[in-house]
Amino acid sequence: MYKVNWSWDKSLDLLLSKKFSGKSILNFPCGMSQIGTRADIDKTTLPDIIGDIFNPAFKTRSYDVVICDPPFSYFNRFKWLLRISNIADKYLVLSTPNICYSFKGFSEPEIYAVRTKGRFFLRFLFVYKRLNNSLIL
Repeated sequence: MYKVNWSWDKSLDLLLSKKFSGKSILNFPCGMSQIGTRADIDKTTLPDIIGDIFNPAFKTRSYDVVICDPPFSYFNRFKWLLRISNIADKYLVLSTPNICYSFKGFSEPEIYAVRTKGRFFLRFLFVYKRLNNSLIL
């Protein structure tokens, strides 16, 4: 068995719990997240349901919300994502790979996501403010 480096933060569970309060939530693959009905192929995460993201055994539109934070290596194939999206009745929350740097002397960034009409990719803009006020973005 390989060792996994989990990157999910508990504050995300709190944010999503508040946003989707009162809705049925499938968290697949759940990893270390504790929100909703937790499904994962990795038994060490103690999921509610053992399931393979490439072959999800859930009915179409069976959950109001599907939260999906897959390993970044999964983004080289996309068919599984269409299957996962079919499970969601109202919302699909997808955590996608990106990198956010911290720079000494700068604030944590404001993050803007922009999708040009008809384009497949989002462009993320990270706006940093210099803490000593010599540069303000």
